[in-house]
Amino acid sequence: MLVDEASLAGTARLDWLTQHANTSGAVVRLLGDPYQLSAVETGGAFRLLVDDIGGPELDTLHRFHDPDEAAATLKIRHGDSNGLHYYEDNGRITTGSGPHLLELAYKAWDHDTTGGLASVIITSTEADARALNTTARTARIHTGAVDGTDQVHLHDGTHASEGDIVITRRNDRAIRTTRGGFVRNGDHWTVTTTTVGGTLTVTRSGETVELPAGYVSDHVQLGYAVTAHRAQGITVDTAHVLVDDTATRESLYVAMTRARARTHIYVPTNHELSIDAERPPAVRDDPRVIIAHAISRSIAEQSATQVHRRQRFGSPTSSRPTDRRRGLYQHPTIRWTPQSASP
Repeated sequence: MLVDEASLAGTARLDWLTQHANTSGAVVRLLGDPYQLSAVETGGAFRLLVDDIGGPELDTLHRFHDPDEAAATLKIRHGDSNGLHYYEDNGRITTGSGPHLLELAYKAWDHDTTGGLASVIITSTEADARALNTTARTARIHTGAVDGTDQVHLHDGTHASEGDIVITRRNDRAIRTTRGGFVRNGDHWTVTTTTVGGTLTVTRSGETVELPAGYVSDHVQLGYAVTAHRAQGITVDTAHVLVDDTATRESLYVAMTRARARTHIYVPTNHELSIDAERPPAVRDDPRVIIAHAISRSIAEQSATQVHRRQRFGSPTSSRPTDRRRGLYQHPTIRWTPQSASP
């Protein structure tokens, strides 16, 4: 059994999977990057396994067209703010007020997609993603790219109609596509038909599927903008990343490693901070300091085992770690945990 994007797998789910594998005579193998975002539920198991068991790791990044950009993302991965020099030197950082940046990000995305590039807008919050999705849809209705009539209600309060780009947010093997596949969480589609009953017919790369009304109302949203959690695992040509006070090292690293050709960063300045914002007023107008602050904030979840080790030994890997890192310890079901520096 191969588990991709294993950092997003909750501990309870991995436990169930390994137990099932044991009873079936199977082996679980994990693929992912422990420096990316963790599971929404209780997590940290993948990072624990990487620390204890280790595994093969890619040492060359193949996604990026520019090797210097690849090197910059590796610095961010390890919390080094010097990785920002690449984006500064190449004019990839734009500042301004929050609403203005939303507009700029959309226009840049529209320019890229009109030119035939695969592009995505990545935000830190669902609220910004919803605002950008609404902005994009309204603009596309005005240009005629989207038919604003016969719209279908989506789960987050937005609507979709013919021409809209949507994203499915739940795996459903019962909903089969014309190529024999099934609907997956994170797939992007273009709407071709809507019905009064709330169903959507969607397509991508010649593959078509009809999404039932119940699935649409519960598990479909507009796909012009997504959060970093939703972006993890996708690959595009260009990405437009909005950084705010909630951004962390993991979310920024994921967002800045989605695009092959170009990633552009948008940083809000000259605005009032929320009452619980961690960023001090003195740095609110300096985009580099704002991004560096995000890089310094890690929310990587640790397993209970690692927390216990830290409390007892002062390190999350201090419980007989030497033998384990040498490969003398092996989980009975999980044989190796490959990790990728280029997700």
